[in-house]
Amino acid sequence: MKALLTFVLKSTLGDCTANGLTSRQDKILLTSEDGTIEGPFSTENHLNPDEDFLVLKKRGDYMYAVPNSILKEGVHSMMGGNFIYTSDSRFPNKYPIPVHDRVERNY
Repeated sequence: MKALLTFVLKSTLGDCTANGLTSRQDKILLTSEDGTIEGPFSTENHLNPDEDFLVLKKRGDYMYAVPNSILKEGVHSMMGGNFIYTSDSRFPNKYPIPVHDRVERNY
């Protein structure tokens, strides 16, 4: 899948992602399920098998990104307080996109 390199924008209030992907990385590839993102990177060629990436989701006019690992696991995720953005003109939104990388687990 084609992907763009995005940068994580973090809150100064501290991490609210419960150890989500954006709490551990400052740069993350963004792709889309429907192939609408055109970028110079590929999720198959530029990532090691253990490295996660974000998938763009849309709900009406609302756009958000979810880590691929969370989508594969099929669990509910929510906004953890961090956003992604890049100055690349192929970025799919005029504004930073929220990342839903917080998962509450009952251990």
